[in-house]
Amino acid sequence: MRASLPEVGARDALPIAFVHIQKSAGTSFRFVLRNSFGLRHSDVNPLDPSPGKPFDRHDLRFVRSSNPQVASISDHELIEPNRYLAGLVSSYTMLRDPVDRALSH
Repeated sequence: MRASLPEVGARDALPIAFVHIQKSAGTSFRFVLRNSFGLRHSDVNPLDPSPGKPFDRHDLRFVRSSNPQVASISDHELIEPNRYLAGLVSSYTMLRDPVDRALSH
């Protein structure tokens, strides 16, 4: 029997968290996310702007309080989402050929 997936943006669905690695087409992909999810996408930053402070579960709670239907988040500060947001998001990133990335940088 095939399980059905929850509707994107549903309360019980995990938001997707795009980890934006510089020079890996992240800006282009964020554009796709914004156009696909509309108001259900949020570009996020940690509430505490201290250097090295990752976006964590407290920050996600704030985002969800201001946008309960959030289905997609992205930013450079989504550092180690499997550690800081474990079980709260489905994280992913895109990788680029290292030589192409270095030349682009």
